[in-house]
Amino acid sequence: MSKTIQESSNKIIRLSGIYETETIKRRKLSHLNLILEEIEKIEKEVNPKKSQINIIQQKHLLKELKISEHQLKQSLKKKERKSIHINTYAKITNLFFEPISEKILQSFPFFGTNIHKTLLASGIKLISISYISISLFTSFLLLFLGTVLGVFLFYSYSFSYGLISGLILSLLSLLTFIYYPINLKKKRKKNLDEEYPFLVTHLSALANSGLKGKDILKPILLSHNYKSFSIEINRIINLVNIFGYSLTQALEETSNFTPSKKMQELLEDLSNNIKNKQDLKNYFNRKSKLLLSQYRLNKTFLKKFKNLFKYSKELIFHFKPKLGNILSIIIGIIIVITNFYLFRANTILFSILILVGVLIMWFVLLIDIFLSFKRDIKLETQFFKFTKELNRTSILNIEKDYKELNPFVKKLKNQYKLGIPLNKALETFARDSENRLIQSSIHSSLEANKFGASLQKVLFQITASKIMRNKLKYE
Repeated sequence: MSKTIQESSNKIIRLSGIYETETIKRRKLSHLNLILEEIEKIEKEVNPKKSQINIIQQKHLLKELKISEHQLKQSLKKKERKSIHINTYAKITNLFFEPISEKILQSFPFFGTNIHKTLLASGIKLISISYISISLFTSFLLLFLGTVLGVFLFYSYSFSYGLISGLILSLLSLLTFIYYPINLKKKRKKNLDEEYPFLVTHLSALANSGLKGKDILKPILLSHNYKSFSIEINRIINLVNIFGYSLTQALEETSNFTPSKKMQELLEDLSNNIKNKQDLKNYFNRKSKLLLSQYRLNKTFLKKFKNLFKYSKELIFHFKPKLGNILSIIIGIIIVITNFYLFRANTILFSILILVGVLIMWFVLLIDIFLSFKRDIKLETQFFKFTKELNRTSILNIEKDYKELNPFVKKLKNQYKLGIPLNKALETFARDSENRLIQSSIHSSLEANKFGASLQKVLFQITASKIMRNKLKYE
């Protein structure tokens, strides 16, 4: 990449951050024009014969990962929605306090740099000037409202009581705006550190499936399995696909603002390994073994309990109630309501019927949830055995007994015999299983297969890594 392209790319990424979060139309258009000017410089450098920029062509020209437009949109869809609700309020605050905010940033550049880095690391999608404007506007608004409310409540005492109330509310608001991104940054760091060993394990599985170099990262970049790391993923995708950064440059740039030192080291190591064309398979295998050993040693009873609690919530949330569950809840509610009307005078009978009603409401449901959990464990165990065998031989040669999984395996084989491609048949397999681990493993494998990984091999590797993850977290 030439010096001109590099300089223009750096300017584009800086300007784009401002453009995406800017709420004043005039300033937004101004930043857009500057971005287009830099894109035009890149275009002229790449193809001097062209005098005018074709943005669509340029976009395709700058892509390095070759991730389709559809995939990119799908990957960013959920993330884009999160920042929409703040726009209207940010517009209002900028109208009143933007000049003051600009003055603050000019007078205290160190403060501006710190707040910029903190906002990026915390995942708050606002530029520094907008965040300061929101903070000031909210504080002044609460000063006014707090004063009015205080005067109303303490009118019989003194006006100063109302003013003090307003000042307290205003001060609390400012402190909240100061500490909120800091706390969010700390929370993200903690969550990233928790995701770190499992992300490395996933990358190791992809490396062992046959993917090499930057191709190993492509499925991760489009993955929704890592909630905290999604901010870093989003940034890497944007840098590469939109602004023409090489993958190594995007990794280095992203490492500068991630709050987790572990993630920072990982991104830097990946960049160096890809740049020097080193074997990522050996790197990830060594790294994953070390991290998993450390996780085992550092796993406390409290951490295990928290993981189980989270898993239980997910299990209940994703559980699909049957007709029997609904009927038992209705019967239980009827017993409880009837009890209140007929047997309140009889303390013993009243207590017994309350207990019976609650048990009827929840006992059948909890039993079904427990049975569903046991079924999932059995399915996942057999699925791991199935993927292990599929990695060794053709689907048509598999004759082993996979117990609870047999109906799905049989259907898969029949579909394959009829000429349905294995990837399509596996999609049906995932849907029919109604098991989150199986579905996640298959979908991740199909995504990796699009980038050149052997489907059978990557399916086994990813399934093994996910089962290992569950064992480490819950056992």
